[in-house]
Amino acid sequence: MVAVVVTAIGMVVVLSALRQCILVMTASEKQITANELLNRKLWESTQMVRNSSLKEGETSGHFDAPYEDYNWTRAVIEFPEGFENESATLKSRLWKETLTVAWQARGDVRDITLTRYVPRK
Repeated sequence: MVAVVVTAIGMVVVLSALRQCILVMTASEKQITANELLNRKLWESTQMVRNSSLKEGETSGHFDAPYEDYNWTRAVIEFPEGFENESATLKSRLWKETLTVAWQARGDVRDITLTRYVPRK
């Protein structure tokens, strides 16, 4: 009887650990996918800078299948204040671009964000 109880407790612990491993693997897979999608948007933005088609403002959307659970946001603003004398020069030459990829995970919104400064053309 004691052996059955010990075995049952051991099985509960093992199943709980297995469940936790699966949750971590799923979260890792989502994070890796989000990084790949962010990289795609970064490449797209780089092409827009090269073609002089990047515009100030905010745009957003959803990714196509099989990534419809992910959405993206691109915010392009003037170079921020606070860089003393360099601010005026940089403001006329650079934009601050922020790219975000977001997804739902276990009821929470998760996201990754990349911010960079790109040349104005």
